[in-house]
Amino acid sequence: MSAQTLETLEKRLTELETRLAQVEQSKGEEETNTGGEPRGWQRIVGRFANNPLFEDAVRQGRKWRESEDPLDAEEAS
Repeated sequence: MSAQTLETLEKRLTELETRLAQVEQSKGEEETNTGGEPRGWQRIVGRFANNPLFEDAVRQGRKWRESEDPLDAEEAS
């Protein structure tokens, strides 16, 4: 490889590293608002962890969806 090619590759690599750092920084800013608090769905993740009422609601919903299976209706007729 010529010296010019190596110099060009080094310049491109430096530019890519700079752009990657900018993207990573902007991604971090998107995940939090200006106050540093989580935004959107991140605020509620885990809110119902180990909550027996929520687990019961999920169980009842699953039971209802399974009872409404259209394949069961076809087999019954």
